[in-house]
Amino acid sequence: MAMIYVRHRDGSAAQGAKVAISFNGGGMKDSRTDRDGKVVISGSSTYGKIFVNGTERHNGSLSGTFEFEYSNQTLIPHHLAVAPTSLAIRQ
Repeated sequence: MAMIYVRHRDGSAAQGAKVAISFNGGGMKDSRTDRDGKVVISGSSTYGKIFVNGTERHNGSLSGTFEFEYSNQTLIPHHLAVAPTSLAIRQ
């Protein structure tokens, strides 16, 4: 069983963060953190990978308590997300 806490950079709880575990030997479970930034997931194996918002954060034993910093994933790379205000449209 893995007890997982997800926190923002300032230390506050990351409520609603998606946490998933891929268990060695097969199987996957996911859940969202509660208002305290906590989620408990148990499954078929004591080894596997922990993902927070789709990013692998741990690979190994799933026994114990884990704490991760929340990282907000975006589908657009940062350098492309800047508004193109300096680009001129040519016709």
